[in-house]
Amino acid sequence: YVKKNFLAPETAFDLIHRAGGVCIIAHPGAFSEKALSHFVKSGVDGFEVNHPSLSSEQKKFYHEFVRKNHLIGTGGSDFHGGRRNDEINLGKYYIPAARVELLKQRAMNLN
Repeated sequence: YVKKNFLAPETAFDLIHRAGGVCIIAHPGAFSEKALSHFVKSGVDGFEVNHPSLSSEQKKFYHEFVRKNHLIGTGGSDFHGGRRNDEINLGKYYIPAARVELLKQRAMNLN
């Protein structure tokens, strides 16, 4: 058992950026719109916008949210193996290759 350390978003994003990483919030549906706006002000690079847990309405909202805030939208099946719907979702949720290039460019611009 290892105790979790919680960081303020600003601190976490700064550490990730200094290490050459890109900050993406996974499962944004777990956060309020106020929290999402705080993440933007704190330096987040993007949000997961395409995921099996998101409804069509949520996907539209997050796609528009990242567009308005000039962020990167990511996504995936969140495949961990052996879980409910993993086999069904594998390969159904993805992002275009151009989005991967945006992630690479963002990371390169941090260095």
